[in-house]
Amino acid sequence: MISISIDMGGTFVKTGIVSNGKILKKGRIPVKDNRNFEATLLLITDEINRLLSIADVNALELNGIAIAFPGLVDYDNMKVTMTHKYPTAVDFDFIKWAKDNWDTSLALINDARMAGIGEWHVGAGEGTKHMAMITLGTGIGSFATVDGKRLRGNGYRAGNLFGHISLDINGDRCQCNNLGCAESLASSWSLPQLVKQDEELNELVKDDDSVINFKWLFDLYREGNAGAIRVADKCMHVWGVLAINMIHSYDPQVLVLGGGILNSADIIVPYIRKQVDKYCWLNVDEIKIEHAFLGEDASIVGGYFLLKEILTK
Repeated sequence: MISISIDMGGTFVKTGIVSNGKILKKGRIPVKDNRNFEATLLLITDEINRLLSIADVNALELNGIAIAFPGLVDYDNMKVTMTHKYPTAVDFDFIKWAKDNWDTSLALINDARMAGIGEWHVGAGEGTKHMAMITLGTGIGSFATVDGKRLRGNGYRAGNLFGHISLDINGDRCQCNNLGCAESLASSWSLPQLVKQDEELNELVKDDDSVINFKWLFDLYREGNAGAIRVADKCMHVWGVLAINMIHSYDPQVLVLGGGILNSADIIVPYIRKQVDKYCWLNVDEIKIEHAFLGEDASIVGGYFLLKEILTK
């Protein structure tokens, strides 16, 4: 089976062509304006054709395309129902797009779910029946399996919205309209505000938000910058509380931590492990906390297994 996976991030769109679970070729497209869905879709269309060409795969051999989308997805009808990153994607006919361009099948799912599927099949959660995952990036996503099945829920959102769990009932309003969400307290889109609230870091950036990202923050952290340590510790405390909430909710064998922020996993994972060990009510010796084995490839691989599941039903 041959598939193409598209991971529609806010900064980059990651792509890959996969054969029998193995990535043949990968690509990465910078997104200049992540609110211009139509322009991004044209870039994705060109990228799919490029991947097919360099992998020497005829479009007739393609079994399907899987898209990991940053927003709420109606999985039954393969429609986006809500998103802040690509608002004009709501109700777009992805099935028709795949059919018209390559005469192939289409799977559309939330981005954290697709990453979780990859890690569950051949990553840090392989062989488990009970797995939870948190993805830390532009926003915060989550995924969970219980008794060997992906959580679904009434609208296919169960286990998916831990980035929008309120951790501060007196906190600022999140993009989702809730108050004090984890994502509004510690994610890439909320980081500039955290930096500006710290006098030392604010002086360092001098109103140039373009330099602010978690790589920059953790590089300063390693250098011993006091402001960076304050802000990073605040974020990691949020992620640690979120990890405990996931563990208390789903009782997993393994909690997987993924997403681009985990490029600093050497600092983040031990911090969260220590917080879980200190505050979790369950027997923490029974719970592994792992950095995602597949890294940024989790969604690419997850798309293959999602399509395989759909096509073999």
